[in-house]
Amino acid sequence: MKRQCMLTGAYADQPMTLAGKPIYYSSIANEIIRELKCAGFCEDQPDQTHYQGMCEGLMVMYLLSTDQKGEVGTLRRMDRAERHVIVNDFILEHDAEIDNLIEECLERIQATLAASTEGTGPGKPEQDQAPLQS
Repeated sequence: MKRQCMLTGAYADQPMTLAGKPIYYSSIANEIIRELKCAGFCEDQPDQTHYQGMCEGLMVMYLLSTDQKGEVGTLRRMDRAERHVIVNDFILEHDAEIDNLIEECLERIQATLAASTEGTGPGKPEQDQAPLQS
């Protein structure tokens, strides 16, 4: 599968839904999630579980998708420990929906990771040699 197709699937597929609102795993969400070093999206963090990191990423997607960009800016400038409290509040508010969203989000992350390793070139060149004879 070509890189663009993989990214389209990760970013432009049907939106996920949280609290009745569509949320998107977009390129800007991905950049902010990486900036925040959310476990599960990036390398593991000693102060954050994989679950909480995934939930933090979903929270960022939710805030961006519901046009709460100011809240995202506040999170970006906040100390990690303070952010973790806000993430846990978010988890408490949306716990009934989070597990299914994490599974769906993981599929999109995998597509994005696969796209990042996919080259834009034509692939391996054909062998011009005749098959080996025994």
